Amino acid sequence: MKGVVITVTRKVTIITDSAADLPREIALQRNIRIVPLYVTLGDDTFKDGVELTPDELYLKMKFDKAVPRTSQPSPEDFRLAFEESSPPHVLCLTISANLSGTLQSAELSKELLSESVQVTTYNTKNASLGEGLKVLIADDLAQIGLSVCEIINRLDALKLRTIFTVDHLQYLERGGRISKAQATMAAVLDIKPILTMSSNGLIENVTKVRSRQKSIRYLLEQMEQDLTSQYAGYIALSYAFCPEEAEKVLAVIQTKYPQAKIVTGPIGAAIGSHTGPGCLALFYELK
Repeated sequence: MKGVVITVTRKVTIITDSAADLPREIALQRNIRIVPLYVTLGDDTFKDGVELTPDELYLKMKFDKAVPRTSQPSPEDFRLAFEESSPPHVLCLTISANLSGTLQSAELSKELLSESVQVTTYNTKNASLGEGLKVLIADDLAQIGLSVCEIINRLDALKLRTIFTVDHLQYLERGGRISKAQATMAAVLDIKPILTMSSNGLIENVTKVRSRQKSIRYLLEQMEQDLTSQYAGYIALSYAFCPEEAEKVLAVIQTKYPQAKIVTGPIGAAIGSHTGPGCLALFYELK
């Protein structure tokens, strides 16, 4: 009816962790609480995104040869975030449980909560803005009054493409994720891996290409195969210490998909500790 204003009562508060790499301004605008992971450099430990910026980390990795370590938030960190939230039902979306113990910490925190706070945790089986897009979609659904169960059903049905490349395998080798021989061979031959996230939230190899330029072209060509120019869903671009390349990729996305809801930002210190500078990633919905 004309002139009738429909008021939607929000039933769910959305909380996530810093591995989602959600841009700070978006989190503030939407009132999404971010619980930081921890990054350790030598004897010093920092809260991701609070006490250590991505660029500070990448400079130390690139020039000081620093080997960072990461750890999940404590159950107490989550308890504080949950207790301070309203409305009383919280949906907490975390980085893939196969990449981090963050989900476990969030689960353990439930034992510390007062009975008035209801918390449901959700394993996004993704990371960086792949996790971040699921957070934004969950918040979109919460804003129109959907319940936790309804939001989870929508997230479970969501098909999300995650595709990314790293510039140097030495950072994965330093973290013990590949052998030194593999990293050395890749450097000699200028091999750039194309990677994705499996349905179980594990990093998987898609293919390998020769040269940085070809790896970035592969990402864009894959997206062009998946999406039409009329695509109006989310597209996310995250990058680690390569803003010029990210700007060029963003320009292509804006030109080819003018109706898309584009989110872009740097890969945070927690995720960047494992990818190193030069990682470039695309995330988008598959219809």
